[in-house]
Amino acid sequence: STTRAVSRGKLTEDEQVDLLARVDFADSLTALAACDLVVEAVPERLDLKRELFTRLDAIVRPGLIIGPGGVYARMLDGLRRAPVLPVFFGGTQPVQPVGLDDVTTALERILEQRLADAFNLGSPEPITIRQLYSRILAATGLRRRFLPLPGDLAVFALRASEKFGLSLPLTAENLLGQKHLRMFETTSSFARLGLAPTPQDELPWGIPPSTP
Repeated sequence: STTRAVSRGKLTEDEQVDLLARVDFADSLTALAACDLVVEAVPERLDLKRELFTRLDAIVRPGLIIGPGGVYARMLDGLRRAPVLPVFFGGTQPVQPVGLDDVTTALERILEQRLADAFNLGSPEPITIRQLYSRILAATGLRRRFLPLPGDLAVFALRASEKFGLSLPLTAENLLGQKHLRMFETTSSFARLGLAPTPQDELPWGIPPSTP
């Protein structure tokens, strides 16, 4: 403390007064809203640190963003080139699509209002991976057969190929991520932002092919 520094002769009383005059004390995190940099010095407890940074900044967790560019566009391009659709782990994993416009509008509101919280953005009602593929096929007019494949065996094969330096369009981490997909609650996040998600039937499932 500055008082201890004065008692030890490391600071004069005038220097202490000058130093404290340059410090603004606050008892609430809202006072930090305008800060560009925050250095935490809380006790070494992971749960406490996570809670602090969740309250200091916004965390946005979007589902599968439907729109030009990004993961969905690459998925669509791959589907157009593939003669069949491989389905791993049964294809029953939940997917929560969200429109690109919904995500950008949400980000604008978070930044404009300086919101500090976690926001889950996605359709409140998930669809399965099989249903996702069916929507894409219907929107694009493509006809593809589903090819069920054992997911765990595919992960093993991909890891073996990666060890030999083989580059494939699918990685073991991609499949593991697909295996562990889980539903998350999104209604409260949209409500806090004053938004309503675009209905699934109105999402741009059939975006044009990307140009090389």
